[in-house]
Amino acid sequence: MKNNSPQFLIKQLHNPNIFRMPSTYYVLLFGMLFFCSFLSSAQQLKYKTYNVNNGLSQNTIWDCHIDYKGFLWIGTADGINRYDGERILWYSADPTKKTFIQTDVVFHFFEDKKFQLWASSSKGIGWYNRSLDSFETMYLCKENCILLGDDEQNRLWIIDSKKHLIAFDKRTKKIVKKIALPPITHHNSNSTDNVINLPNGFMAVLDEKTVLYFNKKTERFSINCLNEPTGSYLGKINDSSFISFRQGVLFRYFLKSDSLMVEKKYIPKNIDAPTFTGYINVEGKLLASSSMGLFELDSTSFEIKSSLLNFYDKDQKEFTYLQTIKLDDKKQWFLCTNGAGLKVYSPYSNKFKHFFTSSQLTNMVKAICVAPNGKVFTGLWGRGIVAYETNGNYKLLDFSTKKGLNSVIAISNWNDKTILFAQGNELIFYNHVYNKIERRVSLKDSFVFTYPQFENNRLVNYDGPDKAGIAIISDKGSLSTLFEIKGRPFRCYHSLDTNRFLISTTDYLLVYHLKSKRFDTILSNIIVKSIFKSSNNRIWLATASGLFELNSSLKTLRQWNTNNGLPNNFLYGILEDDDHNLWFSHNKGVSKLNPSTGSFEHFSVADGLQSNEFNTGAYYKDAQGLLYFGGVNGINIIDPKKIIKDQNAVHVSINQIFINDALYLTDSAFNEIQGLKLEYEQNTISVNFAALEICRPEECAYRYKLEGYDKQWIESGSRHFARYANIPPGNYTFKILACNPDGYWATSPKELTIFIKAPFWQTLPFIIGVAILLVFFVALLLKAFLNKQKQKAKRALEIQKELEAERLRISRDLHDNVGAHLSYLINNIDWMQEHPDALEAYEKAEKLKLLSEAGRNALHTLRQTIWAFSQSAVSVDDFADRFKQFALKMMDLNESIEVHFEEQFDTNKQLNPTVALNLFRIAQEAFNNCLKHAKCSTIKVVFKSNNDSLLDILIQDNGIGFSPEDYKDSDSYGLQNMEARAKEIGAKFSVDSIPNNGTSISIILKNNEQ
Repeated sequence: MKNNSPQFLIKQLHNPNIFRMPSTYYVLLFGMLFFCSFLSSAQQLKYKTYNVNNGLSQNTIWDCHIDYKGFLWIGTADGINRYDGERILWYSADPTKKTFIQTDVVFHFFEDKKFQLWASSSKGIGWYNRSLDSFETMYLCKENCILLGDDEQNRLWIIDSKKHLIAFDKRTKKIVKKIALPPITHHNSNSTDNVINLPNGFMAVLDEKTVLYFNKKTERFSINCLNEPTGSYLGKINDSSFISFRQGVLFRYFLKSDSLMVEKKYIPKNIDAPTFTGYINVEGKLLASSSMGLFELDSTSFEIKSSLLNFYDKDQKEFTYLQTIKLDDKKQWFLCTNGAGLKVYSPYSNKFKHFFTSSQLTNMVKAICVAPNGKVFTGLWGRGIVAYETNGNYKLLDFSTKKGLNSVIAISNWNDKTILFAQGNELIFYNHVYNKIERRVSLKDSFVFTYPQFENNRLVNYDGPDKAGIAIISDKGSLSTLFEIKGRPFRCYHSLDTNRFLISTTDYLLVYHLKSKRFDTILSNIIVKSIFKSSNNRIWLATASGLFELNSSLKTLRQWNTNNGLPNNFLYGILEDDDHNLWFSHNKGVSKLNPSTGSFEHFSVADGLQSNEFNTGAYYKDAQGLLYFGGVNGINIIDPKKIIKDQNAVHVSINQIFINDALYLTDSAFNEIQGLKLEYEQNTISVNFAALEICRPEECAYRYKLEGYDKQWIESGSRHFARYANIPPGNYTFKILACNPDGYWATSPKELTIFIKAPFWQTLPFIIGVAILLVFFVALLLKAFLNKQKQKAKRALEIQKELEAERLRISRDLHDNVGAHLSYLINNIDWMQEHPDALEAYEKAEKLKLLSEAGRNALHTLRQTIWAFSQSAVSVDDFADRFKQFALKMMDLNESIEVHFEEQFDTNKQLNPTVALNLFRIAQEAFNNCLKHAKCSTIKVVFKSNNDSLLDILIQDNGIGFSPEDYKDSDSYGLQNMEARAKEIGAKFSVDSIPNNGTSISIILKNNEQ
C-alpha cells in the first residue's frame, strides 16, 4: 500500500559528511572513567522474608521446620510461630502456668515417624496437640534440654541439663529410662546445640568442646571432649564423617565402632573464617551458615569457595548473623537469622540468574551485549555502562564527554575484543580486554542517536530535527548514510533483504524499497518496539498493543493480546530459543510462546525476574543459547533448557469456618476438623482456606466444589474463600484443590464433610408417621365417602320410595282433589243443563262463579304438581319466585291486603321435588289462612338460605290471631296437615299466634334434612 503523505518524503543521500570521526590518537585524550568495583555473587539470590513486619512475633530465629502437612514452624526468641499459608499464628508462653515455651529461649523442632511434632527449649520438652491447636508441656528442666529423637520402641530420647539421657514413652508421655552422663563442666552455649540423627543413633553437641554419640539400639554412648573448642555446629558429610569449624580450624570427626575420633586441620586460607552454625548440601554444593553470612565450601578441602554477605537486599549489615541453615525436601533453604527474621530461598523463585548493582541508579538497563569472553555489558539510562564479569563482579563505565549525554541505548560486539555502543551523538569503540577506547565517531550538527539499533555490526539508525536515517558502518568505523526519511524518528528497523527495510516510526510500520526509493505502509496507528525474523521466516512485531505475526509477504497472520493469552499488551523485546520458542519481555514479566501450538508460559518477579517491568532494546541472545532481558532492576539471564519447575503438590489448610456468617466456635483446630454436623437453620457456610506455599503464596490458584450441591468445580483463581447460602439439608463434602505457582494441580483434595440436619418435619420417622396418618386419613375419607355414597344411595332409594308414595298420594290427591273439583263442575253443569229454568238469574250467576273458582283451583293444583315434578331439583331462588307468583295471583282477589316479600340467600341451594312440593303446600296453606281467616291488612313473607339452613320460610300477618292451644283438639285439619307435611320432609314447623296480635308460621329445613 503506497502512502504519499508529505511527512514521508524519501531522500537518498550520498554525502557522508554529516559524520565526524576523530583520529584514534584523539581517543586517548578522552580517557576512560571507571567507577569502583563491587563484590557480587554470580547470581543474586532472591529470598522470601518472614519477620515482625508480616506477623512474626520476634526476629531472632532459633530453628524452623515444615511438618508433614506443609505448615511452617518457626522458633523465635518470643515463642513459637506457625505459618498457615495466609498468616502467622503465635504460640506464646502462658504466664499462669509452667511451660517449656518461654521468651528468649532456644527452640528446636523434631517430627517423629508417626508425624508427631515435638519442640524443645532450654526449659524443657513439649508436643503439639493438633486437634486443640496448642502445645502441651511434657517435661521441664532448669538449665538446658536437648531433644535427640525417637527409636524403634516408640521412645523419645532427650538430654536433661546435660546430666542424663532420658527416654519417654511417646504414648504415655512418661519417663521409662534414665542414663546418667559424666559431669561436664565446660561452658554452655544454648544457641549452638545441635543434633544429627543417624541410622543407629544420635550425635549431639553438648558445648563448644564436647560431642556425644549415643547408640539407640545398644543404649551406649561415647563422649569426645577436647581441651580446645571443637566448633559449635556439626556438619554431616556422611553417616560416619562429620566436620565443624572454629576460628579457621577444621575439626573432622569419624565414627568407628560406636566411638568418636577427631582430628583437626588448620586451613591457612581461612584463618579469619567465621564460626559456622549449620551446613546443607545442595546439588553437590556444601553451604555453611555463619555469624558473617552464607558461604560455599569446597566439598573435598572444605575451604571457602565463595561468600554471600549481602543476600538479596544489598545490605551487608542486616544478615551477617545466621543462627543456622535448613534444607527441605523441595531443596528450599531456610536461613534462621539473629535479628532479621527467617529467610527462605526457593530454587523455584530463582529460576533465572539476576545481575544488578548496589545502586538503583545503575540498574535501569536499556541495552545488552555479551562478549565472546562471557562479559556482559549493559547500557544504562543516564549512567553509562555496567560491565559484569562471569562471576558476577561488575564495573561501572562512563565515557561521556558532555554532561547528560551518557545514556547508552545500543551495544554490539564489533569484534572479539571490542564492543560498539551509541551514546548521545557518538559511536564509541571500546576494547574491553585492554580497557581502552579505540575510536569515537560523532554525528555532526544536531543529529543524535535517539533510538539507536545495530544490525550485523554494520548498520545503525540516527535522528535529526526533521529527518531520520540509517547509516553504514565501514570496516574502519566510518559512517555513511544509506537513506533518510523526512518526518518522525525511527524506533526500530529490520532489513528484510538487500533491497527492503522494515521501519517503525512513532505510529507507522513501513517497508522501504532501496532501489526504487519508495515506501509502503504495512500498519498504521501502531507503536512497534522491536522487529524479529524467526527461523521459519516469519516476521514478529513486539508492539504497544500486543504481538503480531506476519508472513514473508508482510501480511498479518495472527495477533495476540490480553484477550487471547498475553498478560500484558506492552511488549519490548523478542528472542527465539534453540527449540524455536519465542520469548517476550513486557510490563508483566516475560512470556514464552510455542508458535506451533499457540500455548504460552508466563513468568513474573515471583519466579526470580529482576522486576515485572522490562525496557525497550534490552534483550540479547548469546552463542550458548542463553537469553538476556533487561529492565528497571538489572538483567535476567535465562537458560531455556534449565528452568526448574516445582512439580510438588501443594497442601491446603482450612484456616477458618463460618456458620451463618459467624465464626464457628470449636475447641479443635479448624484444619483438623473432619466434618461438621449442623442444624437445619445453620445452612450458610463459609470456608477460608490457603495453600501451604512458603515462597510464592500469592501465585497459587484454587478450585473448590461442594459435592452434592455443585455440579462441577468452581475455579476461584487466587481467591481462597468460599461461601454457600441456604444449603438444603443433607450430606455434602467440601473439596479444595490448590495449584502451585508453576501450574501443577494437586490430585488429592482437602475434604470437609458437612451434614445439615433436616427439620423434624423432614426426617424419615416424621415422614413415615405422616404417611401412616395420611393413609389412615385417606382410609377415613374413603370410608366416609363410601358411607356417604351408601347413604346417598339409601337416601336415593328412600327418595324414590317417597316419590313413589308421593306419586300415589298425588294421584290420590289428583283423583280426590282435582277429580272432586272436576266432578263437582261436571255435575253442576249437567244439572244446570237439565234444569235450565230452576234457578233465577242471580242464582245462575252465583253458581257459575263458584264453578269457575273450582275450575281455577283444580287447574292451579295441577300446574303446581307438574312444576314440582317436571324438574330433577328445584333451587330455593326458583322456589321463592314460584311462591311469589302464586301469592300475587291470589292478591288479585284481595286488593285490600298488602304483601311484603324478603329474600336472604347466601347461596342458591337445591331442593328435591318432593320436598319442594311439600314446602310449597305448607306455605300455600299458611298464606290462604291469612287471606281467609286472619282479617289482616299486611302479610310478610321471608325466605332465607345459608350455611346452617337449606331453606327457612316465615309467613307473618297482623290479623286477629288465635290461641294455638284451642286448635289442638279441634276439627280444623289445616294446621294438622301442615305439621304432618313438615314432619314428613324433616322440616321444623311452628306457629306463633296471640289473639288480636297476628300470627307467625315458621318452616325451617336444615341442610342435612333432604
